[in-house]
Amino acid sequence: MRIRVLPDSTVDTAAPRATTRLRARRLSLLVLLLVACWVIPAVTHVLGLDLVLPIGILVLVASLVRGGRTVLDQLVVAAVMVFGVTCLAAVVFTVWPWGLQPTPVAGTALTALVLLAAATSRRPRFDRRFARADVFVVAAVAGLVLVTVRQFALRDLAGRLGLVAANDDFARHILLTDAIGQVGGYAFMRTDQVARFMDAGYGLEQYPQGWHVTVALLDRFWRSSGVGNAHAAATADTVVWSLVATFVVFGAAALWTVRRLAGPEGSGWTSMAVLGATLAYVFFADPVRLLVGGFPNELAGLAGFVVLIGLVARPLHRTPDQLMAVACALVTIGFTYYLFLPSAGLLALAWLWRCRTRVVRHRLVLLLSIAVAGAACVPVVVNLGSNVGTKVLLPGAVPATDRHVLLALLLAVAAGLLTRRALRSWAWRTVVIATAVSVLLTAVVGAYQLATVGRTLYYYERALHLVMVSVMVGIAATTRLAPRVSLPPGSGWRRRAQTLAPLVALTLAPFALFGIVLDPTSPAGGGSYGTGLVRGRVGFDRGTLRSALWASHAFPGTDRVVVDLTSTNWANAYNTLYGSVLRRDYGSTVSWYLFLYPTKGPKTIDDLERAVLRSTKPVLFLVADPQARFLVSDSAQTPLNRVDRPRSDTGDERAMTNVAAAQYLAGRYPGRVTVQWER
Repeated sequence: MRIRVLPDSTVDTAAPRATTRLRARRLSLLVLLLVACWVIPAVTHVLGLDLVLPIGILVLVASLVRGGRTVLDQLVVAAVMVFGVTCLAAVVFTVWPWGLQPTPVAGTALTALVLLAAATSRRPRFDRRFARADVFVVAAVAGLVLVTVRQFALRDLAGRLGLVAANDDFARHILLTDAIGQVGGYAFMRTDQVARFMDAGYGLEQYPQGWHVTVALLDRFWRSSGVGNAHAAATADTVVWSLVATFVVFGAAALWTVRRLAGPEGSGWTSMAVLGATLAYVFFADPVRLLVGGFPNELAGLAGFVVLIGLVARPLHRTPDQLMAVACALVTIGFTYYLFLPSAGLLALAWLWRCRTRVVRHRLVLLLSIAVAGAACVPVVVNLGSNVGTKVLLPGAVPATDRHVLLALLLAVAAGLLTRRALRSWAWRTVVIATAVSVLLTAVVGAYQLATVGRTLYYYERALHLVMVSVMVGIAATTRLAPRVSLPPGSGWRRRAQTLAPLVALTLAPFALFGIVLDPTSPAGGGSYGTGLVRGRVGFDRGTLRSALWASHAFPGTDRVVVDLTSTNWANAYNTLYGSVLRRDYGSTVSWYLFLYPTKGPKTIDDLERAVLRSTKPVLFLVADPQARFLVSDSAQTPLNRVDRPRSDTGDERAMTNVAAAQYLAGRYPGRVTVQWER
C-alpha cells in the first residue's frame, strides 16, 4: 500500500484504517451469512417448510449467473447447473452420514454458494431485461402446464398411474426412486442395501440414476423429512408428478432454445408463430408420447441436449459461466440417458474448438469444467458390464418417431438455413452440427443393428429421438422466411388486427394440424397422443390399477408373493407388476409378471402349477371376477376370445376360471397357496 507523505512530514493513517474497517465488515458479513446458511435450513425443517430451500437455491444460483441476455437465460442456465451439480453431489450424499436429509444438504449447498460469491466478488443480481419474445415463452410454458397437468390433477393415484403405466419401464423407475429414497443415496453405491428391492439378474441398480436421486431428494424437501417414504405408494405418486414436471421442463427448454436460436430475427411478434409451432409439436406430436410412455430419464436427457444446443449456438458472454454450464449439461445427459452423450460431447467440442483462444485465458475454470464434464462418464463406467454390443440389440417397447412429420420439419429447417448468408452465423451452423451428430449416432446404431439382426430395434428409435429434438429446435430457422411485421406508432386497432391476423393464424395452425394427425397406435379415437391425453383416452382405464394399490395396503409384508387374477390378462399382469413395486417385493414377483404377460403365449393349469412350485415364496392369488379366465385347456391352441365372451375370458370353457384354478391349487398345496377375494 502506498503511504502519502504530507508536507509537514506527518503520515496519513486514515486510508489504512478505513481499509481495515472495510475488510472487517466484509468478514463479519461473510461469517453472518455462513451462520445463516445453517440456521435457515434448521428453522425451515422445524416449521415443515423445507420445500422453500431448493426454490431459494435455484433463485440464488440464477442471481449469480452472468453472461445471459435476460432473466429467463439466468433461470434456465441455473436450472441445468443445479441439476448437474446435484447429480455429482449425490455421490457425496451417499457416503456421508446424513444421506439425503434436507438440512445438511441445503446447508452445504448454501455454504458453497456463499463462498463462491465471496471468491468471485459476485453479488446477487438479476437482469431486468425481459424481451417480448420471453413473454411469449413464459405464456407458452404456462399453456403447456395447463394442458398437461389437467388430466393428472383430475384423477386419483390409480388413475394417474394408469395414464403412464402402459409401459412396464415406469414401474422400474418407481422402484429405483423408492430404493434410493430408502437407502439415502445412489443404488450403484449401496448394492447390498438395495438388493431387497431389486431383481438380482436385471442389473437395475447400475441404471443411470441422476433423475431418480434428484426426485428422491426433492421428495425429502417436499415432506420435510429425513427418511424415505413409509409406503411405496407415496413414492409412486411423487414419481408420477415428477414425470409430468420433467415433460414440462423439457418443453420449456425447447421453447427457450428456439427463442435463443432465433435471436434478433425472432424477436417481437415473429417469435409467436415459431414458438406456437414448437409448442404444438411438443404436446401433440412425438415428444408427448415419451410422457404417456413413462420415460422420465430420456426426457431429462433430451432436455439437457436441447439446452446444450442453445448454449453452444449463442454462448454466454462470460466464458467461465459458459464453461460450467456446458459441463453441467453434459453431466445432465450422462447421468440420465448416456446414449446421447457421444453426440453431446461432439457438439460441446465443436464450440470449444471455435472459442479456444478465449477459453484458454481461463485455465483454472477450464480444468475444473473438464473434470466436471469427465464426471458425466461415471454412469457409463458403473454400467460397464452392460455396455456391450448385444445391449444395443435388445428389443423393447418404444414410441416410434413419425418419419413423415420429421421429414417435413427437416425440410422447413433446411429452407430457413439455405437463405442468404444464413450459415455465416454460428447459431445456424450449430443447428447443422447438432443435427449432423444426432444423425451420425442414429446411423451407427442402425447400421450395427441391420448388420447383426437385419432390422432396427429399440435403441435405434431412441437415437432417432435425438434427431427429432435437434430438428424441433432448428425450426427457429424458419424465422428467416417470415415477413417483417411492423406497425407504425398510432396505428388503429383495425390496422393492427389486419396485420397480425395472418401471424396469429399461422401460430394456431400447427395445433389443429398436429391435433388431428391420425396415429394408428393412439387410443385417442382419431387423433394424436396429445389429443388423447386431453380427452383422457391414453393409458389404462381409471380403475385398472386399483387392485395393485389395494393389495399394497392390504398385504404390506413381503413374506408371500401376491399374484393378481382379478380381471383381464393385461390388467392382471400390470397389477401384479405394480403391486410388487408398491409392496417392495419386486425381486420375488417379477417372474410372475413375465408369466402372466399375454404375449408370452397361452397358459394351462399345469403351467400355473409349475409356476407355483418354482416360486421362491408362498403365493397369494388375488381374485374378484368369478367369470374371469386366463387359462386354456391346451397351450398349443390359441385362446379363442370369442365375441360373445368378455375380455377377461379366453373363451375356452374346458379350462378353469381364475377362481377355480386358484382354489384348486390352494387345496393341492395348502401351505404354499392361499386365495384372497378383493374387497
